[in-house]
Amino acid sequence: MSRKAHTDTARRRYENPEMAAGSVSSASGWGLILVSLLTLWAVPTWRAAEGDALPVASLLEGWDRGRAAPNLLAANHELLAAIDRFETHLEDTSPVLEALLPSVQSWQLRFGGKGNETVYPGAEGWLLLRAGFDHLVGPPFLDPAALERRRRGGDSWRPEPQPDPRPALFDLQRQLRERGVDLMLLPVPTKPAIEAQSVAPDIVRPLANPSQTEFVRQMDAEGIHVVDIAATLNELTHSGTAAYLRTDSHWSPAAVSKVAASLAARLESAYGQELGPDDAFWQATPTRRAGRGDLWRLLRLSGERALFDEESVMADEITSWEGELWRPSRDASILVLGDSFVNVYSDESLHWGRAAGFAEQLSFHLQRPVDRLARNAGASDQVRRDLARSPDRLDSKRVVIYLFASRELSLGDWPVVEIAAGR
Repeated sequence: MSRKAHTDTARRRYENPEMAAGSVSSASGWGLILVSLLTLWAVPTWRAAEGDALPVASLLEGWDRGRAAPNLLAANHELLAAIDRFETHLEDTSPVLEALLPSVQSWQLRFGGKGNETVYPGAEGWLLLRAGFDHLVGPPFLDPAALERRRRGGDSWRPEPQPDPRPALFDLQRQLRERGVDLMLLPVPTKPAIEAQSVAPDIVRPLANPSQTEFVRQMDAEGIHVVDIAATLNELTHSGTAAYLRTDSHWSPAAVSKVAASLAARLESAYGQELGPDDAFWQATPTRRAGRGDLWRLLRLSGERALFDEESVMADEITSWEGELWRPSRDASILVLGDSFVNVYSDESLHWGRAAGFAEQLSFHLQRPVDRLARNAGASDQVRRDLARSPDRLDSKRVVIYLFASRELSLGDWPVVEIAAGR
């Protein structure tokens, strides 16, 4: 079967996600419709019975009514933003949703094989992020028509999004080059691109967005090296080790370590002593981590233990020989810039432990200090704004490794961000 045929198969499974978990019977389908209608009817009925009228007054909460908008269009944008905040407030505080949604979602998943607007159930207990599918089997992310649709498809009260990643990355490369710093991109493939069996066993991996090859070619022409880790992750899965967590959107500790080791060897070969002496003396201690992932939490299930078991994985916690946890170093020659794929085994709020993330593993394999600047969301724009607010982070750098989920190439906002000169 050709690559295009495999991609078409994945697209059909994306458009009909029940294919991954089994067909939905007619009775189950009518049951899902009935439950959905009852849930919609229950919201106003419950609130009325409780004497809890919808807090319409809060619609304008946060809107400075004492400040006149410069024009009618601006006033309309402010009102639309207030309505959006109001709807979000209702979703977050509704007692009906809190009471009914977990049970309804569990019923839909157990008997209908249905997820929600964010998470799809895959085969054999895998959970998949919809945004990953949107990138993988959606339109080419460099297609002019697709870019224009995204540009025009944002919320009218927000600044127009910049969907094309190329101008922002070319400009970042220019600014870094002026400082004598090289830029390397490390887009992490989406889970179904590598763990194809999570969708269906007959899809050959790896899959990629149709624009991926052209994107790499254009980056290379500008002197921006794109690190392709799909083969490395495929090698891991072929050895019988999962490259991604089953109920989480992120890669496994084994994948983090393998990619970090491969990149460390590449950096050592390309830069050698430009990276500084290899005398950091980090040690790795295998540490067990267990839990359920972010995709499981996004489903908001009840009776979850009957549906999904905890995952147990081993991650190498990086410490000094004195036992102190690894810390980023501002004086390091390497800066890892990125998102939650950098932080997933570092930031304890992500529920997978500490001191075992990508920057830690890279530092261990290099035996050199590494700097890190990452946030769990906003890799396409916010993390570069963070760097612009701290331009002195670049003063000692030789290489910036920009690591982000590849779906950001299709779905992220990529404004040009100017980084002021450091000290």
